[in-house]
Amino acid sequence: MDWEQLRRLAENYAEAPANFRLVMEDSIPKENAMYRVFVWENPENREETIEVELDLHSKELLRLQMYKQAEPSSLNSPSIESAEVRAQEMLERYLLEPNRYMLNELKYAEDKVKVDYRLQIGGLPLPHTGCELILTRDLELVRFRFEGNKDIPELLPHWPLKVIEPDIIRANLLSSIDMELSLRYFYPTLYDYQGSDSEFRLVYTAVPERQFICADTGADLFDEDHFRFPRSEPMIQAREDFLFNAEPHCESVSDSIDSVLKKWEERLGIDLSYFERDEVKEEEGEIRCLYTLRNQSRERYQDLSHESYPFQADAYLKHKWGNILDRMFYSCKLSMDAGTGSLLSFQAFDKEEDTESIQETLSRSGCREIAEQFLADVFPNYGAYLHREVDNDFVVGERRKKEFFFFPLFISGIPVSHEQVTVVVNTRNGRINGYRGLSPHLISELMSLEHQPKLSAEEAFQRYRQQMDVQLKWFLHTVPSGKKEYKLVYENVVKYMRESEILQARSVFIDASTGEWIYRKE
Repeated sequence: MDWEQLRRLAENYAEAPANFRLVMEDSIPKENAMYRVFVWENPENREETIEVELDLHSKELLRLQMYKQAEPSSLNSPSIESAEVRAQEMLERYLLEPNRYMLNELKYAEDKVKVDYRLQIGGLPLPHTGCELILTRDLELVRFRFEGNKDIPELLPHWPLKVIEPDIIRANLLSSIDMELSLRYFYPTLYDYQGSDSEFRLVYTAVPERQFICADTGADLFDEDHFRFPRSEPMIQAREDFLFNAEPHCESVSDSIDSVLKKWEERLGIDLSYFERDEVKEEEGEIRCLYTLRNQSRERYQDLSHESYPFQADAYLKHKWGNILDRMFYSCKLSMDAGTGSLLSFQAFDKEEDTESIQETLSRSGCREIAEQFLADVFPNYGAYLHREVDNDFVVGERRKKEFFFFPLFISGIPVSHEQVTVVVNTRNGRINGYRGLSPHLISELMSLEHQPKLSAEEAFQRYRQQMDVQLKWFLHTVPSGKKEYKLVYENVVKYMRESEILQARSVFIDASTGEWIYRKE
């Protein structure tokens, strides 16, 4: 491999200012190197960097990223024509075959301009082809990313000989949809709805939310549960003899932080002969404690310095992040509610002897029993709020070091979207390796909401039926053998008007109280 040639190519693409210095030049990943990565850094401001990634075999530019201090833009917004011209100039400079790719999308996103180019077949863009450019409003490059030779099938697809009519697909989709209630948190930066307040709402959602239907056969690419939340069942409150110890509670946590921490340290098995409290702070109504190893011996970076190995990836990470990575890998973290002292989260570090000295491992059912006993301890009223995720299709194979258990939150029998408790159990020793709980304030807020819909599921379905449509698109599908292939599919969408512009959304919700439409922004 001609490393000098690759470096010259990277220098040509980077056009680094004279005061920038090369701080990384390495091939990644180490086990099966595919890319050559270069990083230049401003020594006066290490946050300012230029990164170049080249394909080791084709020598093509895969990524060019500029991290520079933002300067005030002299333009409010460039014209579409000037942005297209600038993007085309970069396309011709960075790609070996720029004429293969067609402009797919140009849009303004906050203070940036995003431009996508794709291969097209039948007038439809092929995903995971072409490139993405992100420019400032002054049309200076922020990022170039090329996908043209990553995970793409050897043969590009052909348009099917026969395509089913969209009305037939639409009717079939509507016949398989249910309208289900959920409590969801909405915020205006991601969702399009009336008002500007971030809040929980009781809404109807079309389930399954998304479907990909082969345009030539009418078959769904995925099974009926693929785009549904995992199935769950109500939990049975643990018996009294399963409850060990009472949840630590103090009326005034401010003068009892040390004593409450000691109780959690004992319960969670945090060995203070091995760890020490590195940092205790109160933020956003939580008390957060970081534990680091005593007399730490970090083999990860042993005898590795930026001076000895000036351009290796590991040395650059050490140079850039210092001890932050060490604190991430070799620490325990605990947080508790500042008002009640209840445990909110815990993340453990496994000592080597914990995982290597024990040959037999616990079964998943044995780990589940430990997880639910722990849950009964730290969340005494869990039976009133949590469901148990069902292991319907769980495959018993090679034993894992950790088993993960998820307990979704339900309020008055209604699922709360993306809110759940997670418990992680070490299969070698039965210890709790991780816990992510729920704030008691969140539950109080959810309990205060209206749980009775004013709109029936049938009324919500009729509203959805009027606006639901289908569109054709190419989809890169992975078949069971692991092979990737393009499929022409129909996808369900909802189109709507905003400020005289026709928009579309794949994820939509209907307010169960007012009937208002809520659209996830594309």
